[in-house]
Amino acid sequence: MQKQILIVISIIGLVVGRDINGAGLALIKQQEGWRANYYYDQIGQKTIGYGHCCVWHPCDQLHPPLTEQQGSDLLRADLGEFQNCIQNAAPGLNDNQFAACTSFAFNMGCGAFTGSHILSNIRAKNFNAAANAFNEYTSMGGRVIAGLVNRRKAEAQLFRS
Repeated sequence: MQKQILIVISIIGLVVGRDINGAGLALIKQQEGWRANYYYDQIGQKTIGYGHCCVWHPCDQLHPPLTEQQGSDLLRADLGEFQNCIQNAAPGLNDNQFAACTSFAFNMGCGAFTGSHILSNIRAKNFNAAANAFNEYTSMGGRVIAGLVNRRKAEAQLFRS
């Protein structure tokens, strides 16, 4: 299992060409939290590890409990598509801007990022407004979610640094 994940990571790394930095990875791990066994996230999706959603990424080959290393490998594999999304939508970001946007896309989806005020401000080269725009995405189902407020604040801080 672990060997398969590492192979996937290697392939994704070749396709993407850019990886999230350590600060971004740490932010995602902190915000997602670690779970060695399956759980259901806030919207009822079967999840494991550091936010690995079994709806989008099948979990058939996983045999919990996972080790933290397996969870980290799984997260790196999952991040490939979001790193690619950010690189394609907003090339030229510095490492922390790229990491903050990757965290946002991992949490909200690539479509949410590409339709966001974050991206429209990046494209307008208004990076202060882009950082402020993270705070617009703190609701789920019409309710402000404390965890999203905290995550968006951390992403905005990373984007600015």
